[in-house]
Amino acid sequence: MLLIRCWFKIIFIVTIALHEAHGQDFSYLGSYGPEHWGEQYTSCSGKQQSPINIDLVRTRNFSFPPLIIKGFDEVPKSAVLKNNGHTVVVTMDFEEDPTISGGPLNDTYKLAQFHFHWGDDDDRGSEDLINNHSFPVELHMVLFNQKYEEFNNAAHNVDGLVVLAYFFTIANETNLAYVGLSFLLEKIVVPDHPVKYSYVPKLQYLISDNFENYFTYTGSLTTPPCSEVVTWIDFETPIPITSEQIKNFRALRTKQDQPLTHNYRPTQPLNGRVVYRNMNYTGAFKNPKISQDDSDRKIYIKKSISNKLNLNIKLYMMLYMIIVSRVNAI
Repeated sequence: MLLIRCWFKIIFIVTIALHEAHGQDFSYLGSYGPEHWGEQYTSCSGKQQSPINIDLVRTRNFSFPPLIIKGFDEVPKSAVLKNNGHTVVVTMDFEEDPTISGGPLNDTYKLAQFHFHWGDDDDRGSEDLINNHSFPVELHMVLFNQKYEEFNNAAHNVDGLVVLAYFFTIANETNLAYVGLSFLLEKIVVPDHPVKYSYVPKLQYLISDNFENYFTYTGSLTTPPCSEVVTWIDFETPIPITSEQIKNFRALRTKQDQPLTHNYRPTQPLNGRVVYRNMNYTGAFKNPKISQDDSDRKIYIKKSISNKLNLNIKLYMMLYMIIVSRVNAI
């Protein structure tokens, strides 16, 4: 009986150890960092990996059909922001899911989520590079081929996923469209505590309105399992953001309670792949121009700022009441 109990203890300890090892599935530093991903995920050592450096001299000019963007101008029913320990993931619920087709794509792809990659300073952070130049932040909108019906099914097929990549550049003026997101980052420092947007933005507010100038190539997911099932579309027009707005990304923590100061994978070899640069600058689809006169945009921005101000006022009032009560008690 004692021997059986000992065996049960050993099995329990081994099971817990394996569970913890699996929990630390990958990281951006140390023994679980990018240089070791291939030891656990064989696809991460493949020949069509992402990210890459886009060498402008070596890109091939091509005129693709217009990209067809649908639903990016619709207001989502709800949106949830989550720190999953590796990045910030935003999922949105729509009456009808946004889609993209045309361009280099043979099918229609449906939005699944979007997330961000950043660096520990403003000089680096993007995953794809252009002429070896890194941007401070990169946004990835992940879409799946709707013919596979579910994301998990699509993720096992070579034409399964599309990632729309947007680079950010440092600006002096606050990007008002990102005020709400920057504020919510303060609430998800600890992983696995999702929060809801109070006022949900349209997708078009968060990205560039230039859908004509882009690069495209075949590659992979940039995190394990690094499946080589992605058509990448990297838009040339960057999104402005301030250094202050980026700081909240770097304040996040991993599931091991380590600072998530950066989360980009180093660039991978092209291995003979061709990077195409869309040259169809006339007649291509372009989203309606997002201007300062867009009333919906103004309403969203005002509500986002008002929500933050109201919370700060409440906090100051609470602090004031505590101080008064302490003074009265003396």
